[in-house]
Amino acid sequence: MIEERITALLSGVADGKRYWVKAPRRDDGSLAVTPPYLVLHRVDGLPNYHFCGRGTVESRVQVNCIAETYGAVKSLARSVVTALDMFSDPAAGIYGVFVDGEGRDLAEDAPGGVNTSDAGSKLFGVAVDFRIHHAG
Repeated sequence: MIEERITALLSGVADGKRYWVKAPRRDDGSLAVTPPYLVLHRVDGLPNYHFCGRGTVESRVQVNCIAETYGAVKSLARSVVTALDMFSDPAAGIYGVFVDGEGRDLAEDAPGGVNTSDAGSKLFGVAVDFRIHHAG
């Protein structure tokens, strides 16, 4: 699965704090992680069918970058792009990772971790989108 490989590729970004679907929370609902961190979402996976059967899959992955300042979150987004853009490892079944959107500012109430209710802090978020071609 591509999730494990993408997680490994991002180990040097955001102090290694990267989570799929949502950031960890405590029992009381407050964040259990401090910024910066990443929240990743596999938006879809479209298989490529041909006359011989099923081929590769093109998956879209959104990486939500979360930090305490706007400058920090933009820098974090650039680090994510540097870590993933143009990566390929055919032996591991990843044929290409390509940026599909270099950074879209997230609203305060956006899914994926931007939340202003924790200790009155205001977090900033930027989403970076990727298209990943991989084995099915």
